[in-house]
Amino acid sequence: MSEKMKNKPKEHDMDYTKELEKLHDLKEKNIISEDEYNDQKEAILSKMKTPDKKNEPQKQNEPQKQKVEASTPNVSFDPTAKSKMTAGLLGIFLGGFGVHRFYLGYTGIGVAQIFVSLFTCGFGYFWGFIEGILILAGASITTDASGKPLTD
Repeated sequence: MSEKMKNKPKEHDMDYTKELEKLHDLKEKNIISEDEYNDQKEAILSKMKTPDKKNEPQKQNEPQKQKVEASTPNVSFDPTAKSKMTAGLLGIFLGGFGVHRFYLGYTGIGVAQIFVSLFTCGFGYFWGFIEGILILAGASITTDASGKPLTD
């Protein structure tokens, strides 16, 4: 076999490369967390290392085995992700008490909003109200305190 044929990437290797590129883009856009990125990257790399047995001839004595593959989506659902709708509505209705900030894990700012509302005789409420609107519009807080993006 010539050197050209040995060094030529296989077609399925190119598919894995595209999957890795898409996965990297999702991580860069903060759609998936670093842990999800690493887990899915390892899964793709392990698929690349597994030899492709489709092209090998099947032995006469072996019965045909049906291969069942579970399809896994590129982006997994995170049950711990916070809702943008919930955070926004909490900000609009209970923003003066910083409830939306506590919900998202920003406890320091939540406590500050309580004090500002108390010391301004309630005018600090507008801070939370405006933040609630900005959260719903997607212009303000887009991640929770742990860096996970808010879900729609």
